[in-house]
Amino acid sequence: MTDLDQNKQQVVLVTGANINTGYTIARTFASRGHKVFVNGRRADEVNQAVASMDGDVIPLVADLSAPGQIDAMFDELKQNADRLDVLVNNACHLGSFKNFVDMSLADFESVLAVNLRAVFLTSQHAAKIMMTHDGGAIVNLSSNTAHRAIRGRSDYIAAKGGVEAMSRAMALELGQHHIRVNVVSPGYIHTNRWETLPAEHVQRRRDNLPLGKEATTDDVSEAVYYMASPQSRAVTGTILTVDAGASIQLVPVECEV
Repeated sequence: MTDLDQNKQQVVLVTGANINTGYTIARTFASRGHKVFVNGRRADEVNQAVASMDGDVIPLVADLSAPGQIDAMFDELKQNADRLDVLVNNACHLGSFKNFVDMSLADFESVLAVNLRAVFLTSQHAAKIMMTHDGGAIVNLSSNTAHRAIRGRSDYIAAKGGVEAMSRAMALELGQHHIRVNVVSPGYIHTNRWETLPAEHVQRRRDNLPLGKEATTDDVSEAVYYMASPQSRAVTGTILTVDAGASIQLVPVECEV
């Protein structure tokens, strides 16, 4: 895939980029010559991630559940860059894993704070910066669970469904400013959580996927990179699913993530 812009280095912010999918996304952009801000809420993990990447990579430590820290994060970004070309909203709270009737308001709100409210706030900050330059691209990470009911995930599902709906509304309003907004919706991604599962459980998951093999963080990263690149210049308000075909069928409950 070609660079986002062969004539200049792009400035990219990836949230939740200290581990797993976010880390791979940030590393991909950095390896292709772009200036990447790596966000995470734990300084040690963020600094370790940055140290392991080649290129122009800058740490931005912030807990995105705290609006004040989001404001401070963008203040710091603007001290280190004169623009922002790409925002990737990847930071994620996995949810309380409680049944709906047992879920407290605090449980519910803590998930929405990271998975929906933070996307709203970071996108506002990013859009205001992009509007003063030549536009840009916002890529929000959702989940195939936004379209599939799973027990114990109502908080997470509500947040991800909100991200998809809000992204379409953002795309409509921001298009006039040459800002594209798209969603990448992963599912069944091989992350470090898979390493903790029994081998037979992993095999059952694979047996029930149409492609017979789970997607990787590299697969998601390439989808995000495409959505941020000129190759998708006519694409906005769209959801790109990366889940090895899981969402096109009814997957047995025992194989849910």
